[in-house]
Amino acid sequence: MSRLLAGLCFGVLVVFVFSHIVDARRTVPAPPQTLSWWPDAGVEYVSVGGVTTRFVSEGSGPDLVLLHTFSTELGQFRKIAEKLSETFTVWALDLPGFGYADLPDGPLSAQFFANYVRSFMAEFSIMNPMVVGESIGGTIALMLATDDEVGLSGALALNPIGYTDAPLARSGRVASVFSRALRTPIISDFALRVRNARVTKAILEGGLYDPTSLSDTYFADLITIQQRPEFPKAQKLFAASNKSWVQALDDIEDVVVPTRILWGETDWSTKEEREAVSMQLAGARVTTISASGHFMTLDQPEAILSAVNDLAKSAQ
Repeated sequence: MSRLLAGLCFGVLVVFVFSHIVDARRTVPAPPQTLSWWPDAGVEYVSVGGVTTRFVSEGSGPDLVLLHTFSTELGQFRKIAEKLSETFTVWALDLPGFGYADLPDGPLSAQFFANYVRSFMAEFSIMNPMVVGESIGGTIALMLATDDEVGLSGALALNPIGYTDAPLARSGRVASVFSRALRTPIISDFALRVRNARVTKAILEGGLYDPTSLSDTYFADLITIQQRPEFPKAQKLFAASNKSWVQALDDIEDVVVPTRILWGETDWSTKEEREAVSMQLAGARVTTISASGHFMTLDQPEAILSAVNDLAKSAQ
């Protein structure tokens, strides 16, 4: 028995040391000054509330703010951002802890993210913008759409979360194990240190209707940002605040500006959960988009472009 226990302890020690070696050998990427997928866009950095983030502001016309989802970056909108800039002044930013944004002190709760976006818009005097958000970005858009003081002209929420405190677990078997690991003490630190491309790809593909919607270049960008030391810490902090997204969606009573919610045909939410959100937000127009999963910006960019233009007309 003592030999078995000693062997187990030794195995745990080896795995622990190995995970630290893997993590220490990562090459930390420098904050980029250009976008490979949008070379004409000017990349800038700004400190908002003590948290520095990367952003782009391109185009002319009414302001349009793009909010990406968990563990990604502003490149989530690479299939539509440049096209939108032909009609709008497009603002896209990395949310705190992800992309090339600093990791803030304190929890990464839904309210923190909503407040950060408010502060970002105030920093640049972005008045009466439309906000388009995916997943956590979609929930943030809905939170802002219910606040008279924010003064949006319209909101488009793509597969907003908050119907469960573990939506990532629904992406597939790998995602379920990873989601559980993130919320388990000690194991979470190990899982984050040995994070790898195969796990990331399995999780992403579980959120797509068509796995080929994820380009090799975007996947490479996502793997690059995972090398930043802020990334695993942000994932852990976010997982610890999962319940705040459920609370945020529960607290939303109704929208005060033209609002649309788009659900992907194979999104992680259930039919019953979508209906509950629709009943709660009776003022929002709800549509299900065929041939789309959770990451609609990748699966169905044309549907989003159409929805943005329709929303802009109703917001006039």
